[in-house]
Amino acid sequence: MFNLALATLQRNLEKIEVSRSDVDCAAKYLRSVVDFYMDEAQRQKAIMKLIDETIGRRGEWGFALDWADGIKANGCWWRDLFLLALFYSESASGLRKK
Repeated sequence: MFNLALATLQRNLEKIEVSRSDVDCAAKYLRSVVDFYMDEAQRQKAIMKLIDETIGRRGEWGFALDWADGIKANGCWWRDLFLLALFYSESASGLRKK
């Protein structure tokens, strides 16, 4: 059977170069998401720590951006007053909004 969507995805993935550290980070995230925890708060804490490690600095989690119509980002990473990275997802595995 031929599936056009899967064929297109395969063609596009063949052009992507991925480093060993990228694969390691992705594997750690997947293990963290599927692991068993006592409660959802522990799962979120483990995933937040892993994402902070991947980015290389500690983020602010659940931070509302007043200057952006009050968007509540899953995570923000700053350098002084400059926003370096913003993570926002309606359904990130293990990082549900409260």
